Amino acid sequence: MTRSNADANAPSVFIAVLAAALVAILASACATAPSAASKKASAPGVSDATLGLEKSAVTGVPAPRFFPYDSKDPGDGKALPRAFDSAPPLIPHTVDGFLPITRADNACVTCHAVDKAEPGGSVPIPASHYVDWRNAPTVKRAEIAGSRYVCTACHVPQTDAKALVANGFRP
Repeated sequence: MTRSNADANAPSVFIAVLAAALVAILASACATAPSAASKKASAPGVSDATLGLEKSAVTGVPAPRFFPYDSKDPGDGKALPRAFDSAPPLIPHTVDGFLPITRADNACVTCHAVDKAEPGGSVPIPASHYVDWRNAPTVKRAEIAGSRYVCTACHVPQTDAKALVANGFRP
């Protein structure tokens, strides 16, 4: 049994007809779609300058806001109350010269490590920071767990900057 030329070309003819139909549908859809000018006239839309907290064009690169931090030396600052129960405490002194925290250098542990903190002095790092809650949640280690090593991931210096947005949070 041999195939005829007409049978061999049937799939390509079907694809050609299907492609032509698709082009016709797209062309008619484009012809009936409203133009950009008519869309602009009928609906104002949302300006990109009104999106987000920055209130400037989303394509721009705004300068970050500056917030003055307390410039007290360690031991001179007074700790503010925590925002809510279990909130990480704020840093009551300057962090100038302490950052960045790297694997080789964490100036915070110089004073705050449990074995170095003195009574009435710096607040010792809590026991929870010596536990690797992901890999060994029942083991208290001698060194700070890796996920807790970069103190400024949770703890920030105190400042009296006003809130960027309204906050009705109540613990």
